Amino acid sequence: MSILAFTCLGSICLLYLLSFVSMVMSQTFPYSHCPCGSNNTASTKFRDNLNNLFNGKLYDERGNSLSYNTTDGEIPDRVYSNYICRFDFSPETCRNCVNKAIKNIVEQCNGTQEAVLWRPTCMVRYSYRNFFSTLELVPIKYAWTAGNITRPAQFAMILNQTFNDLIERAPLNPSKYAIHESNISDFERLYSLAQCTEDLSTEDCSACLKAAFEKVTADSVQGMQGGRVLIPSCFVRYELFRFYEVPNVVGSPGPIFQPDGEFIKFSLSKYLDK
Repeated sequence: MSILAFTCLGSICLLYLLSFVSMVMSQTFPYSHCPCGSNNTASTKFRDNLNNLFNGKLYDERGNSLSYNTTDGEIPDRVYSNYICRFDFSPETCRNCVNKAIKNIVEQCNGTQEAVLWRPTCMVRYSYRNFFSTLELVPIKYAWTAGNITRPAQFAMILNQTFNDLIERAPLNPSKYAIHESNISDFERLYSLAQCTEDLSTEDCSACLKAAFEKVTADSVQGMQGGRVLIPSCFVRYELFRFYEVPNVVGSPGPIFQPDGEFIKFSLSKYLDK
């Protein structure tokens, strides 16, 4: 895990810092989890089924979807696999990310019967067991954007409000995601995202996001100005710069709006000493 920590003054230096932090974090990807040992060794038939799935079926079968579950083969060598892309991706961008993730997971987890791999904006997973519609909280991967938070306690208060809102709204969205933008000063905003796999129940999505938020609020990472937590069933991220595009889909439950249509906007200034 890469952590960048130094203080910078001035708007130009701040932009450089954010760019460099983003670059450093991207170099840590992909994150993979593919346990070694005889208990995770795939049979020849399982490998053949996985190869068939990765050679087009995983993505091509569903077309333009940003997430999908599928299988290949028969028990006991059946392969269960899924992928998920970040909500704001185009189908083409999602396909490119999934293809790269498939290449990575084959390289890093060759011969295993269970593995998961994250790229910065998508995840690919496969297993010998049926994990569809099942809450999975391990493994957990995370990375933090270090930086100077002048009032960490107050920042944590706003972050807590933000994630409480995301945990409430994302599970209710049929696409299982929500974003939140908050003013934290006259010139800074906090951008946050929470997303679950679409096959999770409302309750399981909420539980997954709560588990992710527990990592964000751990004492060891207090004061970090950004970060992400990656879990097989969900992921969250928050930064002081916009890292996503706001979709414009007619008829969808607006991901940054409350049910009454009001824009969600918390101001940190009322919690700070003038």
